[in-house]
Amino acid sequence: MFPFRVSLQSLLRIRRANIRYVWSAGLTNGTLNAVIREVSKSKDELRTLNERVNEELRTLNEELRTRNEELRKETKELREELREETNANGEASFLAFQFKAEKRELIRSHGILSVRSSLEFVVQQHMKSTSVSDYPAWCTFLSSDGFFVLQNANRQNKVLADNRGKKHTADSLSRKYIAIWRGLCSRSHSNSEIKDGKILLRVNGLSPSDVDVLDALFSTLGYSTDRV
Repeated sequence: MFPFRVSLQSLLRIRRANIRYVWSAGLTNGTLNAVIREVSKSKDELRTLNERVNEELRTLNEELRTRNEELRKETKELREELREETNANGEASFLAFQFKAEKRELIRSHGILSVRSSLEFVVQQHMKSTSVSDYPAWCTFLSSDGFFVLQNANRQNKVLADNRGKKHTADSLSRKYIAIWRGLCSRSHSNSEIKDGKILLRVNGLSPSDVDVLDALFSTLGYSTDRV
């Protein structure tokens, strides 16, 4: 830590050895003066050494004080960032809740009664198409604004298994949605498929992967679903 290498104990041992040597040789005026000079020199060196030690300690204390200030500043900044992030997350959660509530009201106000009509409504609202069988509209949607629908569908193991272990493309998933809609058109539906604006994904005839891809579509776009 310190730039000097000779310790106080080492310096004292050297000086004492010199003094013992002088005494053992017999004291004369010259040798006595030499002893006095050695003692005086030792005191000066000890004083210098002590000053250097004190200076090093002052420097070290200053460095520690500066580092403590930096750490306090960093801690304060981190707390501010955490507070801002917490507030942002809270606001985001509220906005997501409000958004879903608006979507539920939209489903109710349009008199949507089934999963099939929900799918038709989504196509009209988000793809500006009048037919769920509009393959080009699906491909365009899943390649652009609906890209996250494609991503979320590909996160489902049942969807991948049903697609021979491969991830869907915009092309294949478009065909999947159209096939599901055609299957829904061939079956009757009941008013129990919608409850309080929630789309109930438990229609007879839907496979687990069908439910997953429908959930990926509706949930990603903000519509509330229930798989129970």
